[in-house]
Parts: sequence; C-alpha cells; structure tokens
Amino acid sequence: MPGALYLEGDGVSLYTIEEDDLEFLRDTINHPQVRPTIHSRAPINLTQETKHFEESISAETAANLLICVDGERAGTIGLGPFEAGDGNAEIGLVLAPEFWGAGHGTEASQLMTDYAFRERGLHRVFADVLASNEASARIWQGLGYRQEGTFEEAAILDGERVAIERYAILAREWRA
Repeated sequence: MPGALYLEGDGVSLYTIEEDDLEFLRDTINHPQVRPTIHSRAPINLTQETKHFEESISAETAANLLICVDGERAGTIGLGPFEAGDGNAEIGLVLAPEFWGAGHGTEASQLMTDYAFRERGLHRVFADVLASNEASARIWQGLGYRQEGTFEEAAILDGERVAIERYAILAREWRA
C-alpha cells in the first residue's frame, strides 16, 4: 500500500515512499532493463535500499515520491538536494519497464517540476541523462528542458565509456 498521496495528476499519483515500498524499489533498480538506463552499476540488496531510504529518501533536503498508476507502484521520482541559497535541484526518474512508453514518466516529471517551482520556490531544475537513454531525453525535451551540455565519457555502460547529457529549465521558462 502506498503512503500518503502528495501530488495527483490525471494518470499518475505521487505518494510518500514508505518502508513497505522498499522491496519494489530494490527490484526496480536491479531490473536488467532498468540498470542500463540509469547510473546504477552495482546490485542493490534490501539492506542497502533500507539504508538509502533512511539516509536519502527520508532526508528533509530532498523530495522523493512513489509513482503509482491506478494504485499500482510504477516507479519513483526525486528532487534535490535543496541547497541553501542557490535554488538548484536535480530531478531523477525511474520507472519499472511495464510502465514505459505510456506517458507516466512525463506526467510524473511534469508534476514534480511544477512542485519544484510552485511549492519549493526553486530557480533551476536539471536532469542528467545517459546519452544512450533517448526515451528519458525525450521526456525532458518535451517538458521544455533544454540541453545545457554534454559530459563526455562520464559514465560506464556495458564496459564502454558513455556521455551524460544535462537538461535544465529555469522557473521563468517553466511559467512561460
């Protein structure tokens, strides 16, 4: 059962992440189709996921939410850390493969970006994407994020060095 409803869209709802969600988080981050789309390279067990939950997911310096579709866990979205004074935060998204390609990632990202500017008063939100993850790049581009730059050979995927692309949007761009 998901935690408290926090943000609601037409097709997705974002809930607080609770201890009951940790097995889903572990299973999703370790999924063979998900791993190549994110920066995670090592297997994550339940003890590690619990530590991450206690130290990062539950931290007051970030907002991490469970994405649900029709009451079913679909993924997670996070925003942070909220650094004092600079108004910047990174947004990150992970979806279970059975929810890919249906617009759920885009809607969750739109809800979280709106939250970042409307409720958190942030100035800039950015997302780092493996250059090979075209689906993720399309989400950010579709929401009006612009590519700020490319970090060449910044990550390893399947033993090869790959680039990371940074997408960002400013509060005034989002409101426009």
